[in-house]
Amino acid sequence: MKQEYDDMIDIGVDMREEDWGDLGVKQMTPPVPNNSEPVVNQVMHDLHRRKVMGIKKYGTPLQANNGRDALQDALEEVYDLACYLKQFRLEMDHDKELLERCLGNLTDPELKEDLSSTLKTRYA
Repeated sequence: MKQEYDDMIDIGVDMREEDWGDLGVKQMTPPVPNNSEPVVNQVMHDLHRRKVMGIKKYGTPLQANNGRDALQDALEEVYDLACYLKQFRLEMDHDKELLERCLGNLTDPELKEDLSSTLKTRYA
């Protein structure tokens, strides 16, 4: 993190890590290793499926110099992504409220602790 801060100073961004919250950036804990499949493997699988879908739909995989405006296509995808992310955030906030209400009604201490822990890590 120190190097990233130094890099930001080099390009004229004078912002301390503790000020990132003003930009909607929250402090994150480091990832905890586990036995689940690496996300990059899942992304590679998704990209392969996307390639196959593109060939079926358009008769060719996506290639450079295909006559389309790649920047415009990308911008439109970014706009869609921004909307999907906002939708997801709103739905997560709604789910958090529901889970917090359920937590207050639980009587099983172990289940209550599990849900409380999940709320702290996923909805911090």
